[in-house]
Formats: sequence, structure tokens, C-alpha cells
Amino acid sequence: MAKNSSAKPATIPELMSAKEPMALISPLKFEEGQELLQELVAQVESGDIPLDQAVQSYEVGSLLLNHLRGLLSQAEERVRVLRIDGSEVV
Repeated sequence: MAKNSSAKPATIPELMSAKEPMALISPLKFEEGQELLQELVAQVESGDIPLDQAVQSYEVGSLLLNHLRGLLSQAEERVRVLRIDGSEVV
């Protein structure tokens, strides 16, 4: 089920407990995903979480990172097409 634009983005606890975290990650905007990834990294780097939770955080973080890379690639492609359409070949 896709979130509408007024829905709140997923939280770290929701991502960590989800059976299918990609269902929560895929509707995220770039900035929302980036914020969640930064939170996950800070938690892992703090060393205050158990190893199994750190590994799970790494797994969820990898999913977030792949999602963010996809969004960035889409944005770069849109800019490339706009530049070509504007006769500015890159």
C-alpha cells in the first residue's frame, strides 16, 4: 500500500520491525530517506546497541542507501534530458 503525499514518513522503529522494510522505504522522498539513514548510522556508530540490532540496522541502511541512489539517478537523468532538450549537451 503506497503512502499518499500527506502521510508521515516511516520511523526507525517501524523500519526495524517491518517484515518488508522496502514497503516503507519505497515511498520515501530523498530527504526523508537521507535523514533516516543518518539516524541509523548514528545509532550504529554510538556502540550503544546490541550486535544483532547493529547488523539489522546495517541491512535496513543498505536498503535505504540503494533507494537513495535510485532517486538520485532518476534526478540526474531528468537533468540530463532537460539539458539535451535545451540544446546544452552534457
